[in-house]
Amino acid sequence: MVGESSNDRNDRAIRVAARWYQSHLGESVKVLLITNDRDNKRKAIEEGLNAETVESYVRSLAQPGLLDLVVVPTSGDVSMEDVDDHRPSKKKVIYNEHKPMSEITSGLRCGIYHQGKLRVNRYNPFEAYVGSESIGDEIVIRGRSNMNRAFDGDIVAVELLPQDQWHESKSFIAEEEEEDVHLVPNSADDAPRNTNSTQSTVGSSAPSISSRPVGRVMGIIKRNWNS
Repeated sequence: MVGESSNDRNDRAIRVAARWYQSHLGESVKVLLITNDRDNKRKAIEEGLNAETVESYVRSLAQPGLLDLVVVPTSGDVSMEDVDDHRPSKKKVIYNEHKPMSEITSGLRCGIYHQGKLRVNRYNPFEAYVGSESIGDEIVIRGRSNMNRAFDGDIVAVELLPQDQWHESKSFIAEEEEEDVHLVPNSADDAPRNTNSTQSTVGSSAPSISSRPVGRVMGIIKRNWNS
């Protein structure tokens, strides 16, 4: 159509496909078009189609836990609705969108992100640890929002939080044998492990850091599908 953008053309094609399926499947099957684009949803409803946003569809499933997995929209087309009344907790947990792999790879090579295998604390499901070769220590991940939908055994990219947000945690860390994993090549965390731990000398003037680094997951490099 004249003056139609490529995005509008794609949206129109999706609506045409939805109408085709509805006409061929008949009234016994309800075809639902799910979109976070306000204009696309409006046009679909005007054309007689059933259309919902991702959030409204998840709400209709009557499974409040799934709302925690809904990503915050970044386009501004659809804003997240208040979900407090649909959850057992009064707090609303919304996750940030994972960074694209190209940005993760660039961030790892520049030292902005750190990668490693995420291990969830067996005594506290809201705390996890990511072993990082680039900083030579484990990065603590606290809270579901900072874990950002990562699961035990996933290879993740982590961003360190400001140091004033680091604090001690009296939690137990389960020591587990590491298995071979494929990490992003040429990144700081791709370096071979050094099994000889170095100790600071007694006369060293470097101040010791008592708190452990704390970070948040920015993206998933490799899912642990075996978990």
